[in-house]
Amino acid sequence: MKEKTKKIINTTFLLLFVGSIIIGFSIGGVVNLGDSSSNVQKYGSLKFTKKGNLWSTYINNKEAQFIYYPTDVTDLVLDGETISLLTNKYEIDATSGFNDTLKESIAYSEYELGNMMKFHFSSYLRAGYTENNTYNMPIITCNQSSQIVPVIYFVYGNETKITREGTCIIANAKSSNDMIRIKDRLLYAMLGILK
Repeated sequence: MKEKTKKIINTTFLLLFVGSIIIGFSIGGVVNLGDSSSNVQKYGSLKFTKKGNLWSTYINNKEAQFIYYPTDVTDLVLDGETISLLTNKYEIDATSGFNDTLKESIAYSEYELGNMMKFHFSSYLRAGYTENNTYNMPIITCNQSSQIVPVIYFVYGNETKITREGTCIIANAKSSNDMIRIKDRLLYAMLGILK
C-alpha cells in the first residue's frame, strides 16, 4: 500500500510540474514565433491558421498544433532513417539528464509529443531520465533504443541539431526556443508534413 501511495504522489507531483511549465510558456510568452505574420498560410496542400501563439492545421480530420510554422524549422535536418524511426511506432521513449539546463522546455516538449502521439496515432511516449532521479521515473538511455522502441535523447548543447546514433535520436538544443523548434520538427516528421 505504501508503494501505491508513493507512486500516486510522484505522479501527481510530475503532472503539477509539467502543468506549471505549460502555463509558464503560455503566460510568459517565452517562445519567439518567428517571422510568420499572417493569420492563415498555406504550406503544400495544408492550410495553417494562427490561433494565439499556435499554428493549427488538420491531418486526417484531426487538429495538430505547433508553436513554429513549418518553414521556421526546415533548417533542422532529419535523414530518412530518423524519420522512419519516428513513424508508425506504438511507443517512443524520451529521456534527458535530470538536471539538464533546458529541463523545463524538455518536459514541455515531451508532454506535447506524448499528447500528439496519443491523439493522432493512439501511440505512447514514455518519458524518463538518463540516471536515478527523485521522481522515480524510469532510467532510459540510448543503449535501450531499438527499431521497435526508439529513444529520443533531449540534451542542452552548444549547437542546435538533430542527429542519430544507431536507433537513438539525439536532440541537441542551445536554448529553450530551439528545444521547442526541435519538438515541432519531430512532430512535423511524424505527421508526414516535413520530410
